[in-house]
Amino acid sequence: MVVGSDSPIKEITGRTGELKRSDGKGVIPVSAVQVRYAVPDYYESCTNARYLAPASCFDGLEETPPAEVPVRVKKPNSRAMNMTSPGVSPSFGAVQPVWVTVNVPRDAAPGNYEGTLTISAAGEKPAAVPVKLEVCGWTLPAPSDFTTWADIMQSPESVAMQYDVPLWSDAHFKYLDKSLELLGQVGNKVVHIPLIAHTNAGNAQTMVRWISRPDGTYAFDLTPMEKYLDLVQKHLKEPAVVCLYVWDTYLEGGRGGAEQYAGADVKEARAAHEDKGPLVSVLDPATGKLETAALPLYSTPERSRPLWQGLMKEIMACLRRRGLEKAAMLGISTDNQPTKEVVDFFKEVCPHVPWMSHGHAMPEDLHGVPVKYLSGVWAGGKFPADPSEGRTYGWKRTFSGFRSNEFSSPSGAVLAHHPRNLWQVFPLTSLRLIGEMNIAGQQRGFARLGGDFWAVLEDRRGRTRSLAARYPETSWRNLDIQTRLLSPGKSGAVATHRFEMLREGLQECEARIFIEKAILEKKIDGESAERAQAVLDERIPAIRRGVSTLGITSVWTSFAYIDNSWWQIPGVMGHYWYVGSDWQARSKQLYTAAADVARALANRQNTAP
Repeated sequence: MVVGSDSPIKEITGRTGELKRSDGKGVIPVSAVQVRYAVPDYYESCTNARYLAPASCFDGLEETPPAEVPVRVKKPNSRAMNMTSPGVSPSFGAVQPVWVTVNVPRDAAPGNYEGTLTISAAGEKPAAVPVKLEVCGWTLPAPSDFTTWADIMQSPESVAMQYDVPLWSDAHFKYLDKSLELLGQVGNKVVHIPLIAHTNAGNAQTMVRWISRPDGTYAFDLTPMEKYLDLVQKHLKEPAVVCLYVWDTYLEGGRGGAEQYAGADVKEARAAHEDKGPLVSVLDPATGKLETAALPLYSTPERSRPLWQGLMKEIMACLRRRGLEKAAMLGISTDNQPTKEVVDFFKEVCPHVPWMSHGHAMPEDLHGVPVKYLSGVWAGGKFPADPSEGRTYGWKRTFSGFRSNEFSSPSGAVLAHHPRNLWQVFPLTSLRLIGEMNIAGQQRGFARLGGDFWAVLEDRRGRTRSLAARYPETSWRNLDIQTRLLSPGKSGAVATHRFEMLREGLQECEARIFIEKAILEKKIDGESAERAQAVLDERIPAIRRGVSTLGITSVWTSFAYIDNSWWQIPGVMGHYWYVGSDWQARSKQLYTAAADVARALANRQNTAP
């Protein structure tokens, strides 16, 4: 709902009561209803071409109301001056969108529910807005049990810098709790533990502190990591991957491969570090001073092995206690890859731990050590074709070779898509449909989107930017993180409207997967299977059109339906089509079909001998 006024809006509040089922036989309590207030902190691709003044997009969803909503006045753009008559200018006002989100209880009875949202503001008569909700008869799995793969990177140091609190302090972890709570709502699968400093994620410190001893050896303070994993398991439950971040492009191997495309500052920074090993945070117990120090090269095992063996032993013991030992992976290999000496080194100090990779390359292994999680730009596969050309089930796929179209055994690697060019300004449809574009195609989901990579740095020109690729030596060029799906709220991270669209899309993915499993496993057949399949098939052309440019230009990536256009060029025209295409009806059809399948499975179970 949107509140507007030609004067400032003061002390606005939105309140709801319980939602009652229309037949009087069910109630959703007020505790399940959330009211939020959107903040204009964003812009969307091509919006300025539609309005007479530069348009702001309401993105962040604050959980507390603003004290005052001002009348926002902006200078007309050149389009306005060309389109309006002399003396005519855009009309400005105070605008406040109010979001109502219902977290439907798992035991809520299906049916139609109604309630009221009451909006109040100083000096104004309260306004009552009807709230109507239809609950379908299918229950989503808990987000931690989602099949769709979501890898949204969280940035602890961005949070500390945004709220100006000491890194790893109690105040810092209080703010981190909000970020991880939100990532838990979409079933985020991956957590990153930086064991080296100056990674591509921009961390200045490591999550483990090395404590120097008089004899030249080290003890280890795992407290930050332990507290962080406490929050991870509180909200993400059992993540599929715990990335032990031990390698980046300033280390051995980083100057190979794609080095030819690096800028001069990147090459100079890497050359300056050439004879040094990984950077870690070293604590002097006598002074309490924390410094960043370079350890010996991994390729000098006689010097580095005694240091890392002790650390990896403690880390693996920590993960074992938490039931996360099998989730451990080493990372992160990218277009530049660690040398054989580096891989062999970790094969010795932490045997049986596989690697993960984010990049253009899709390696099955690194010098003989398996890569068990692959996030690829070209993804090793495709996105959904029209059902008349055949169906694919990316949610059950694992990797079996470069750009392979085959499905490998369940023991293979997880394959996810890295939409490197999906920038902040892409239309909402791109995020709402990113999950289904992958799981209905040939990937398990998506990866390497930013969660709370906020603009906490300022460059020499006074422009703000995120921590991604903060250090030139760890530039990944066009693989650097370009998005932030969360917004910095008053007391920690808050959702954005883009995050909410992503979440709704992931929920629809789970309904699709539920139906497809029943069809593929022949738990439903005949007319029931045909009806359910027809609902799924109808979604594919709409999804493809919704993320498309709906046109052909001279740029190869903007052809309307080419597989890789939708995440490289904003599908603005497809977005316009999609929002007017009765997408709500397709969502209802999907959930209704899932409910029908659930009833059929229950009846089958009840009649089984």
